[in-house]
Amino acid sequence: FEPRSVQEHKHLASDVAIMLQRMLQGEHAMQLLASLMPQQPLYLQERQLVEAVRQEVDAAEAVDLHTHLFSVGHHGGQTMQYGIDALLTYHYLVSEFLATAHIDPEDFYRLPQREQSDLVWHGLFIKASPISEHCRGVLTTLAALGLREEVAARDLEAIRRWYAGQNPDMFNEKMMRLARLRY
Repeated sequence: FEPRSVQEHKHLASDVAIMLQRMLQGEHAMQLLASLMPQQPLYLQERQLVEAVRQEVDAAEAVDLHTHLFSVGHHGGQTMQYGIDALLTYHYLVSEFLATAHIDPEDFYRLPQREQSDLVWHGLFIKASPISEHCRGVLTTLAALGLREEVAARDLEAIRRWYAGQNPDMFNEKMMRLARLRY
């Protein structure tokens, strides 16, 4: 199935995006669907429709308006967060860690980032099962980078070594491509 082989299918992704925007602005779905009035119906079987939608979603690229993935050149590299320690000390993970940790938040924040990262890793990924959305995001990122063995071994030092061997500019570009984001 090639969704772009029929003229009517070529505009499916943009039409779906417009419909989603209208729904997000409060328009009811049934009202929206009634307004479509297609001139020629799409002849897709259910399995073809599922595949067409999957292909379009997989190909979609987003513009990230709230990102922590800045390039090295952005503001002289001052705003770029890079590496496993930056990932583990992201504020959502730190908040989750501090909710159950036996350390005063002020004491935690006085520590160097690497020590904070060690505590978060130990508290959320070693002592506990990393099942929260934030922890799963870290695990998904590390798996996408090919670090499954290091994660399975719970080897933070090996993950740090891997990051240390990466070029930050190239890494940032790779992450944007993997996430299908434009900055």
